[in-house]
Amino acid sequence: MTTRSNTDPDKLLPLTDPEAIIRSGNAEQRRLKQLKSNPTAPIPLLSKTTPSTAMSDKTAPAHETSGSTRTADASDMQTAKDWFKSVFKLQHAAIIEAQTDRRQAAEDRR
Repeated sequence: MTTRSNTDPDKLLPLTDPEAIIRSGNAEQRRLKQLKSNPTAPIPLLSKTTPSTAMSDKTAPAHETSGSTRTADASDMQTAKDWFKSVFKLQHAAIIEAQTDRRQAAEDRR
């Protein structure tokens, strides 16, 4: 005796429209092709805490690196450390508050 309720051959695969699947696949291919043909870079998002800086007139020397190979200077690292410290403090405070709430709920059940 089988325990499955969908052993009927008609219920093995969900009913789908093959034309709709093909159309959506073609639409995705067209979208990807259009993205590849448009060489513009995505606009970087600025956070609310980071002030926007105006572009300077000077150009970067040829020996400087850019992008992911650029190393962070000391002020950037200190800012990142401060940010992580504040995030960790907030997480710790939330954990302590949750533990207190659990203890109080356990005492209320007694």
